[in-house]
Amino acid sequence: MFFATGEEEEDAFQKELVMKKGVQKIFSQVVEKYELINHLLTWGLDVHWRKKAAKLVEPQPGQKWLDVCTGTGEMVTALARKAERTSFDSKKVRAGRKNLEDRRNQPPFSLGSQPGGLEEAEALVAEDPLLSSPALFVALDFCLAMLPYLQETKVPCLSCPLHLVQADVRRLPFSEGVFDGVSISFATRNLGLDQQKLLPFFQEIWRVLKPQGVFLNLETSQPQPKWLRRLFHLYLRLTVKPLGIRLSGSSPAYAYLAYTIPRFLSADEVSEVLQKAGFSLVKVKRLFFGVAAIHLAYK
Repeated sequence: MFFATGEEEEDAFQKELVMKKGVQKIFSQVVEKYELINHLLTWGLDVHWRKKAAKLVEPQPGQKWLDVCTGTGEMVTALARKAERTSFDSKKVRAGRKNLEDRRNQPPFSLGSQPGGLEEAEALVAEDPLLSSPALFVALDFCLAMLPYLQETKVPCLSCPLHLVQADVRRLPFSEGVFDGVSISFATRNLGLDQQKLLPFFQEIWRVLKPQGVFLNLETSQPQPKWLRRLFHLYLRLTVKPLGIRLSGSSPAYAYLAYTIPRFLSADEVSEVLQKAGFSLVKVKRLFFGVAAIHLAYK
C-alpha cells in the first residue's frame, strides 16, 4: 500500500480547493434564475418530485433535519411545509416567530469545520417555547451566494425554524448523531460521479445521523431501457445545455449540468454506495421511467 507524502497531500488539497472555487463560481452566476430554469427544463417535475420525497419521510415535531447542498432551499422548504402540517398549530407557531425576526434577518455565516455547530440553531428554538413543537431545519451550502437568496425568499414563508449555514458538505460542522434526517436534492452529482468519490460523502452523512435516522437522496438517474437512456441523454444535449445557457447567460453552469447528468450512477449503483457507507436499509423509488430516483437510506 502506498501513502501520499505531505507534499502530495498538499497538492491534492490545493487541486480540490481550486475545483470547489470553480463550482462555487458556476452556481454564483445563476442564483436568481436557478429555480425558474430548472422548473422549465424538467417541465415542473422537479417541484412534484420534491413534494413526493418530503411526503415519504414526513418530518415530525421536535425532529432536527439537515438539508445539504441546499441551493435556493427548495428541498428544505418542501420538508418544512410538510412538518408544519403535522404541527399542532402552525399559525400560533408563526406568531411566535415575530420576536425573532431581527435575529433571523442576520446574514448567513460559516460555522467552519468544528463539531457542535448545531448549538446556535438549538438556542434559537429555546428562545421561545412556541418554537419547540415544529421540526428544526438547517440548510447548508458551500456557495455563499445561494444563502441570502434563500434567506429572502424562503425563510419568511415558513413557521418552522430554518437556520442557514455555509460549510463544506464533506466536512460537516456538526457532532455525531445529532440529526433525525438529512436530505439532498439534485446535487449529489456535484460531489462525485463514481462510487469511490461518493463514498466519503455518504459516510459523513451517516456520521451526523441519529440511530434509525434517514438520509433522503433525490437525484437524476439512468433510465433502465437503453433506448430511453439514449433519448434522455439526447434531450440533455439538445435542450438542457443550449436552453439553460440562453436563459441564464452562464455557459459554464449548464454545460456542467449537461455533462454530469449522463455520467452519473444508476439507482442500483447509488444503493450499493449507501450500503458500503454503513446504512442498514436502503429503499429506492424510481421516478418518470427512471430519469430520477429517490433513495431512502436508514442508519
